[in-house]
Amino acid sequence: MVIKKAAETDLSEVKLLADSLLVDSPSSDQDAGFYCYSLSLDQYKRRLESPLFLVSSQPSVLGGFCLAYDRAFTNRLRGKETTLSDDPVFNFLSDLSGDFVYIDQLAVKGRDKLVGMRTVHGLVRALRSSVDGRVVIGAISHGPWKNERAIRFSAARGGRVIGEVTTLSGITLGMHAFYSS
Repeated sequence: MVIKKAAETDLSEVKLLADSLLVDSPSSDQDAGFYCYSLSLDQYKRRLESPLFLVSSQPSVLGGFCLAYDRAFTNRLRGKETTLSDDPVFNFLSDLSGDFVYIDQLAVKGRDKLVGMRTVHGLVRALRSSVDGRVVIGAISHGPWKNERAIRFSAARGGRVIGEVTTLSGITLGMHAFYSS
């Protein structure tokens, strides 16, 4: 497994993987995925500017990705995407004091739990080695669907809930924080 900074050539596979994990109804797999949240290819292209956008590949095949950014990048992104000024997660982040790293999306391909966990651990380990002791924050669905797998993953790394926000579509997201050191 190779973990590297995402490149434009990775984006079609990143988008395909993210779209395959979209949870948009009670019949969707609610244990893992992005709840009513997807990005366009152009939005992924803008996020390539973040040095914390990582991909994992196994001989020329995308295994997963971690889309993360620090406070400065989050602020620049809000300036480029005006809809983010109404986004409750980005508003929560802008109200925080100090620097942070926000994990926007973390995804792995396939249903093989061993390979998937190895990929997730590799991506998170690579991210944590890049964040210089800053708090790492992720938004995890708490309702109406609860992403139990992500909550367990956060808790196993010392994560704690530092707040909750509710999206315009009525989804409650727990803001989970853990320290990189």
